[in-house]
Order: sequence, then C-alpha cells, then structure tokens
Amino acid sequence: MTLHTVAVINSAGRQAASFIRVASAVGWNVRAQVLGPVTIVAEEIRALPNVTILNGSLEDPDLVDELFQGADLAFINTTHWGDEVAIGCRLADAAKKACVKHYIYSSMPDHSAWGYEPLPLWASKAAIEKHIRAIQLPATYLYTGIYHNNFTSLPYPVFRMVLHEDDTWSWTAPFDPEVPLPWLDAEHDVGPAVLQIFKSPQEWIGKRIPLAFDILTPLQVCRRFSRGLGRPVRYIQGPLEVEVKVPDGYTRQLEMMAETLGERQAPYFGPDMEIQCPDIARSLWGGYRGIEEYAREVFPVEEEANGLKWMREGDSEDEVELDFPNLRRIKVPPPPPSIQKVCSDPVSRLHQQQIAALDPNGFRTRLFHPDNPECAKVGDILLVRQKTGDPFAGVLLSIRKRGVETGILLRNQLTRVGVEMWYKIYSPNVDGIEVVQRRKKRARRARLYYMRKPKHDLGSVEPIVKQYLRQRAVLGMRGAGPGGVKGRGANAAKKASLNKTGFK
Repeated sequence: MTLHTVAVINSAGRQAASFIRVASAVGWNVRAQVLGPVTIVAEEIRALPNVTILNGSLEDPDLVDELFQGADLAFINTTHWGDEVAIGCRLADAAKKACVKHYIYSSMPDHSAWGYEPLPLWASKAAIEKHIRAIQLPATYLYTGIYHNNFTSLPYPVFRMVLHEDDTWSWTAPFDPEVPLPWLDAEHDVGPAVLQIFKSPQEWIGKRIPLAFDILTPLQVCRRFSRGLGRPVRYIQGPLEVEVKVPDGYTRQLEMMAETLGERQAPYFGPDMEIQCPDIARSLWGGYRGIEEYAREVFPVEEEANGLKWMREGDSEDEVELDFPNLRRIKVPPPPPSIQKVCSDPVSRLHQQQIAALDPNGFRTRLFHPDNPECAKVGDILLVRQKTGDPFAGVLLSIRKRGVETGILLRNQLTRVGVEMWYKIYSPNVDGIEVVQRRKKRARRARLYYMRKPKHDLGSVEPIVKQYLRQRAVLGMRGAGPGGVKGRGANAAKKASLNKTGFK
C-alpha cells in the first residue's frame, strides 16, 4: 500500500477521530488539527503512531499552511464554531495551493434547492462545497446520516432517551414515525469508508456520497434499540424540546430541522441521493455497526462515561420482557458449565485415544518419532505391507504429522513411470512398515519434492528391495539349524521370512 500524508481538521470530532484511527493503523502519516484544551479523544489520537498534532485555530493562516505542508490527501469536516464558510473556503484554497491530490469534504445538502426551508448549518456546508467546485479542487463530497452516537439520556434536544421509573425508555422527536431516515455509527464506520474512498480516487472524485448504512423509521429504530437494551423503548412524535442552553445558531438549526425534516418530511439527503442509500455506503464498508449492536455494546458505555448509573441498577438473571406484541415472558437459564474446564483440547484427546487403540504397543509411533534415533527419515526407502493388496516400496518424500491422520508419501518407478502413494501409518489396512535402506546423509529438507525431477529421481527401488528381501531370507534360513534348510523346508522358511512385518 502506498503511504500517504493526510491533513485532518477538528480531529477530536467523531468523524475525524474515526478516520485518524484507521489511517494510523494502515501506516499513513496524519497531520491532525485540534483546538483548545486537550480532551480524552485528543490524547488518544496523540498516542497513535504516525500522528502529528497541530494545536491552534483555523483562522491562523500559518497553521493552515503548516497543516497542508507535504500532504497529498485531506479529510475536512468544518463546524459552526466561528465563520464556517470563510474557514472552509480558506482551507480549500490552501489545499489547492499545496497541490492536494484528493480532498474529501464532509458536506450536507441545501434544502432550499428543492423548495424547503434551508437548515442554516447545512446551507453553510453547501456553500463551501460550491466554492470547492468553483476552484476545481479534486474533491469528493461526503454526506453523513444521523449518528447513532447522538442518542443520550442527558437533557439534549432531538435525540434524548428518557428512562422512566417502570424501567422503560422513550424517545420524543418531531419526525414522522413512519418516514425513513438515514443512520450510521460515526465513530465506527466513517473512518473505514473514507479510507476506501481515498484508495479509489478516480472512481469518487467529483461525486457526492450519501453515507448511511441503515434506512429506518423512528419506530424501527426504537424496536432495534429495545432489542439491544433488553428494555422496552417507545417512540413519541412531539414538538422540539430544548432544556439546556444551546448557541443561537444551533437553535435555529433545530427549529428548521423540526420544520423541514419533521413537518414537511423533506428527504434527508435530497431526492437525488436518497435512492442510493444504503447500497453505496455498504459497498464501501461491509463491517458497519447497526443500531441494535450500538444500543447493546456502546450506548451503555457512553452513558456510564457521562456519569450515569442506570446500566448498573437492577442487574439480575430474571426474565426480560420486550415491548413487542405476542411475545411470551421467557426465563433465560444460566449457561452450562464450560467444557474447556473438563477438556481444554478435545481434538488432541480424541487423537490420543484413537492412536492408543490402533497402535497399542506404540511401534508405529516410535518409528516416526523424532526422539527415536532409529526413526524413519525422509530419504529412506520404506516397504509398506497391506492386509489387502500388494506391498509397495519407495523413497520417503514427506511425513505429514496430523495425529491419528499421520501419513507418509512414498515414490517409486513402475514400468518407468513415477508412482507416488500416500499411506496413513495408523490405518488398520497397513499391516507393517519396514525400513529397507537408510539414506546415507541426513536430508537438509523436510520434504524431498525435488526428487520428482529427472535429475534427482532415484528411479525404481525394486533392485534394492529384492536384495533386502534376499538378505532377510538368508538370515532366516541360517537361523533354522546347523545345516540350514533345503528343498521344501527352505522354500517354506523363505516364504515365512517374506511374510514378516516391521510392526503390527
């Protein structure tokens, strides 16, 4: 993979931090801008490899020039703090001057283009996108859906989850309960998707990408949240409630969101991009985190980090009732004891039991055990006798050790044709294995596949095997008596000697 240097702003934000983690993991150099006191996320990013932190305001032209110095890529997500349009245009001009090859800007639609009241903060991003296109900067425009991470039980507007005394949850928002909305987990999924866009610049430069991995109605969101939390969650369509102080500009944004997306049910991304969801996002990144997984794995952690303790209250193994019709109350039993405590490696134990049954005396195991000085090694000539079928002899090319499935590969030439045979040493059909001839020098390889080439092939081993069998027969006749055995007795002794096996 080509190593890049990428410029990122507002690096403690969810989108930027998600991308920085991924870019650092693949070895890219990241120049990350942060502003103000160091936060937990900023400290995490600072500790990542290949990340350089630039602390300062984007209104400082020297810092902006330093940010893009040596960078060939940029991921820019401007915020409403300060003059967003001026800052966004200044960043684009600096990137153009620094010859950035691919500029990904996190934009949003201007709904006034379709006859709706515009959302002020989104209109600012649309104005910056218009400037980027005007200066012909090679850019891709990323439009993100609603963050899973917006949900909280703190008294913030629009996405507040309220926990009631009966252990149920409710979400009140101005959205129609049956109108689908786009969703994504910003911290988990933005980074991998942006990385894939950077990898294919020719495919994405000049395009708008609606990044949403699920299209769900508020009712569907509550059902999935309920499954994730294990508690009933209901949706209430209601007016916008602001219980905490918010900036004036953000208050106007919330009011227009309630009117444009709630009352008038305008398409979130606009009609031209809505039809691309969620296919285009899933084609970029298939490992996305759905809202049910978020509710189960992440939402309680974020709540506890905010100082809330509801997830620690009432922990028990009692049954859980979900807020769905026609569901019975089911008591979930505790899991059975782990088999790992009884048998940590059942496959190895099974192999040992089978080997003990097939090789009770241990002859076969010792013949191929490396601790045995007389063990068979690659390069030796072996003779395998079978209970059914003719014996086969050949050069030992390989020993494949697989427990009870341990096998050997023998090679010989029959009628000048190379023949190789695999034998499992513990097979009941193998009556015996004998070492006919030892290799003079120890083989320097564990597998002698090079002997298949004509230059190294030993050819037929039949003359060596016949000589071995004659020597065995002579030794057998000498052991029969002082004068040996003649006539029928000699043939009988020779036949008995030929039927002997190395092990059984």
